[in-house]
Amino acid sequence: MAPNVVFTLPSAAAGITVNQALKEPDKYHIDKVEFGKLLAFEFRNETDAEITIILDMDNYLVGAEIYGDLAREMIYIITMIIYGRMTMEIIMGTIWAFPTQTDGLVEMLASKLHSDMPKM
Repeated sequence: MAPNVVFTLPSAAAGITVNQALKEPDKYHIDKVEFGKLLAFEFRNETDAEITIILDMDNYLVGAEIYGDLAREMIYIITMIIYGRMTMEIIMGTIWAFPTQTDGLVEMLASKLHSDMPKM
């Protein structure tokens, strides 16, 4: 699936949709991160900004729906995480050449992703 952007609304999506995930609860689970409230300064006080993520049962990101002014920018990184099957360790080990609002969101998502570290 290719990423898609709706230019009339500040939203974007990639991968498995929320509707698809809801139809297969044995394969996917859904989480919502209201990053606009948590990162209000970085997101220019856009408190409605949020991302709904779809994870498979191993906690790999398989889909996302983003609402916010920077959704069109963020969807590229989210798509890379989905199709690269990136783990928490890969995300947290990434050094950003120039930090933007997107890496704040990605760091928030990292804790929800699959981890190769043994559970204690």
